[in-house]
Amino acid sequence: MIAALLAKPHSVDFRGERIVIRRPRVVDLVAAIDAQGRGTNMNAWLVLNHVMDGDKPAFESMDEVLQLDGVAVLELSREIDKLYLEGLDSTRQPAKS
Repeated sequence: MIAALLAKPHSVDFRGERIVIRRPRVVDLVAAIDAQGRGTNMNAWLVLNHVMDGDKPAFESMDEVLQLDGVAVLELSREIDKLYLEGLDSTRQPAKS
């Protein structure tokens, strides 16, 4: 959980390669809600905004991501989406109001 709070990069094995994913921050959640409201392809948006090449984004534009294998983008976006949900399955009881 601390890695999530500190937004440390997350690595996954994907189709025989090690992919580094930038963990989402609050600003990413706000941007994702905005993009979804504008009808953006969210699978491609997640890949564009979270897949890293070293310390920089792996892709420069949405058009570049949209040229990738569609199934690969979908599968990778599912891995990224899991990071947006980190901690929501906590066993702690909700705060009382």
